[in-house]
Amino acid sequence: MTGPLEATLLLGKPVHFRVRRSPQARRVGVQVSRRDGLVVVLPRRATRRDAEAALRQFAAWIDEKVEEHGVRQGPRRVELVTGSPLLVLGEPRALVLGPLPSGRARARVTLADEVLVMELPPADLLAPRAVLERWLRRLAR
Repeated sequence: MTGPLEATLLLGKPVHFRVRRSPQARRVGVQVSRRDGLVVVLPRRATRRDAEAALRQFAAWIDEKVEEHGVRQGPRRVELVTGSPLLVLGEPRALVLGPLPSGRARARVTLADEVLVMELPPADLLAPRAVLERWLRRLAR
C-alpha cells in the first residue's frame, strides 16, 4: 500500500515522496520513475526511521534521478485535453473531448481508427481523468 505524498529536504532541496510497504521486500529500497515519482519501499517490519535513513543514504542518487525524471514535486500528471496522445491497447491514439449530445446523461467513449472520442457531461469536460480510467479498466477486462 502506498501512502500519501510527503515532503522532505535532501541536499538542501525539497523533494516529494511516498512510502510503500511491501511484504515481498527484504530490505529498504528507493525507486524513481516518471509515473510514480520517488517511492521508498519498506519491508513489513521496517520503521519510519528506516525510510528516512534510506533517503539520506541515497540522497545524491535521488537528487540526480528526480531531476532527470522531473518529479521533484511528485509524480507528473499528464494533462488530458483534445489532442493528447494516449496508448490504448498498445496503439497510439489522439484524445478527442466533446460535449454529450442533447438527451444523453452518461459519458460515452468510442474507439475509432487513431482517435479515442470522449463525449462528456459539462462537469467532466474539464476533468475527464476519472471517466477515462473507468473506461480503460473496463476495456482491460
